Amino acid sequence: MSVKSVVTEELFQFIMTRPPYYALQNMSYDREKNVFMAEITPEQSLGAEIGPISSSEAGRHLAIAGLCHLALNRKYNIQVNHCRYVCNRIDP
Repeated sequence: MSVKSVVTEELFQFIMTRPPYYALQNMSYDREKNVFMAEITPEQSLGAEIGPISSSEAGRHLAIAGLCHLALNRKYNIQVNHCRYVCNRIDP
């Protein structure tokens, strides 16, 4: 099985982002498909936006997820041609 649960401390060896900016949960990484997956709980109010999460918060989480994905690729010496993300929302 290529899907592996990711431990936050493992990622903190490679990235400098820390809580409260780092808010990814239930992370996993599929080495065969080169897919990083994580869940988040929306923390900011939507203001005038419509949807489950504000665009600024989604952008922050996606940027950090991309950083984690690239860090794991580097750890496992995987050549990166593209990144693919699966994002799930956790209702508070």
